[in-house]
Parts: sequence; C-alpha cells; structure tokens
Amino acid sequence: MEEMKGLKDALQFIANLGVQANRPQVVEVHGKTYCREHMIEYGALPKAEPLKLHTLTSLIEYIKKCRTEFNNDHDQMILHVTAPDKIYFFSSLNYERDRETLAICEAILPAFRYDYFMEQERFLIALQAAFETTADKTLIAQFASNVIQESAAEYSDDGITQTAVIKTGVAKKEVALVPSPAKLKPYRTFLECDQPESAFLFRMRDVKEGKPAFSLIEADGGKWKADAMQSVVDYIRQAIPDLIESGEIVILA
Repeated sequence: MEEMKGLKDALQFIANLGVQANRPQVVEVHGKTYCREHMIEYGALPKAEPLKLHTLTSLIEYIKKCRTEFNNDHDQMILHVTAPDKIYFFSSLNYERDRETLAICEAILPAFRYDYFMEQERFLIALQAAFETTADKTLIAQFASNVIQESAAEYSDDGITQTAVIKTGVAKKEVALVPSPAKLKPYRTFLECDQPESAFLFRMRDVKEGKPAFSLIEADGGKWKADAMQSVVDYIRQAIPDLIESGEIVILA
C-alpha cells in the first residue's frame, strides 16, 4: 500500500509540474515586463493585420481618408515601392526599433509567357490581353494573324529581323518584314500609371503540322523595372503632394 501511495504521489507531482510549465508567467527583463510563454511584452497593443490592396487608387484613398489610423505617435510613414507591382506602407520605428506594416498594395496583372512559343490563336489572344495598343503591337498582330501556315520553307531569319509569306487578300500573297525588335507596352505595373515601353524580339517557327508559332523575348536588360517604379512614385507624388511636402510620408523605391 505504501508503494502504491508513493507512486500516486509521484505521478501527481509530475502532473503538477506539467501544469505549472504550461501556465503563462510574467517576467521582467531590463525594466520591461513580458509574458514568458511567447516573450510578448506585457500590456503591449497587438499589431494590426496589414490591409491587402490591389490598386493605387485604393491605397491613396486609404491614406487620405484613414489618416487617424496612422497619424498619431509616428513621426513619419514610409511608402516603399519594392517592385513595379508591389508597395508596402510602413509606420516609422517605434521605441523597440520595430515597424508596423499597415498596408500591402499588389497589382493584379495579366500574365504573358515571354521567351515561349505559342501557337497562332493563343499568341494573338495573349497579345491582345496583356499589351497596350501601340503601332508595333498592331503590326505584330496583323502579321501573326496573316502568316500562311503552309509557308514553312519561306521563313527567313538573320538573327535580327524575319520575313515570311503573309496573306494580303482573298488569293494574294506577298513577303512581309516582321517588326523586330518591336517597341511594346505590356501591362507590368499598376494600371493607373503609364506602362513602360521597352524593346522585344519577335520570333516565329514551325511547330507541328507546319503551323507557325510565335514568341516575344524581352530585350531591354530589365530597364523597364526602374522606369515602372519611377512612374509609380510620380503618381503617388501627384496624388498626395501635401503629405509628402510636409514630411508626413516618405516614398522610397
């Protein structure tokens, strides 16, 4: 009996240790009070979940009409343009050298696969959906839609330009020059901004059964990214000049 009682006491002691270990405890470190369970500062206000926005218009509306949410103890707010299609809205550093993310604005843009050959119909649909209308886009669309499928042997490519036989009427054919490199404006940044124009190589080749396929290859070395981010900065500066001039909001790109 004594052995059973001793075993029972031991098990109860172990169970109590588990309860005590799982119980949140408050500790003080360097004059600050924390909850030891997750080392969260005791009494600190939780950070808000950042807003998920998708247009510059919505971001500007939030900044203009909801200033009471962030215009309190912070000296400056930061708009950080991290990519042509993404912006973070941060608070300034608090006393613990930490920032709060108030909003994340990410553009929703049509996708286009560069350096990938697409068959005629798919290419024409993607071209219409993902690019602004420009003179070179119109030429490429007309060319791609009129290339004769049976003219595989009549393609010509010197590494810079290409020629092919195209239809020019009900029964008329002629050799046409492909516009390449072409100046195009794909949708790659927020739609409220001017889309950056850049150079693309236009290529075509046969796929199966003599059908032509087309591809666009980026040829500006990524310069469009810097142009697009500057366009976003310019748009924001024009939308909230008073907040920027007063130093309440700083734009970084």
